Amino acid sequence: MSKPSSDLVFVAAIAGAHGVKGECKVKSFTGEPEAAFAYGPFLDKTGKTLFTPARHRRAKDVFVVAFKENLTREQAQAARGTKLYVPRSALPELDEDEFYHSDLLGLKVQTLDGSPMGRIKAVHDFGGGDLLEIVDSPDRRGA
Repeated sequence: MSKPSSDLVFVAAIAGAHGVKGECKVKSFTGEPEAAFAYGPFLDKTGKTLFTPARHRRAKDVFVVAFKENLTREQAQAARGTKLYVPRSALPELDEDEFYHSDLLGLKVQTLDGSPMGRIKAVHDFGGGDLLEIVDSPDRRGA
């Protein structure tokens, strides 16, 4: 049974194949990178089960993962770019001042004086910290 997408949290992505035995390189986006493999099977954005981690090991900035589904090298390579989700209910409780990036998506953005600035479309981290992508910004010329 599929879960509604609002109940899912993006935690990792497949970066490609590793070796010839069907293992995948997986990039984790969780606060504790190894924790992504403790939340149960990985789902697609509709809630359908994609892959179930059997074992994993760290390799530089990714993890090398063998899945219970026993992929071929070709299947592992074809999965490159696949986003991996888990149910929000599988994640740990947050403290009052904490949030998941997915909680920010769609929120309205405003200046300190309350003027609208748009809404959050995405949260990116290119290595220098989190950046908010804001869309639907009103014309800011002359401001």
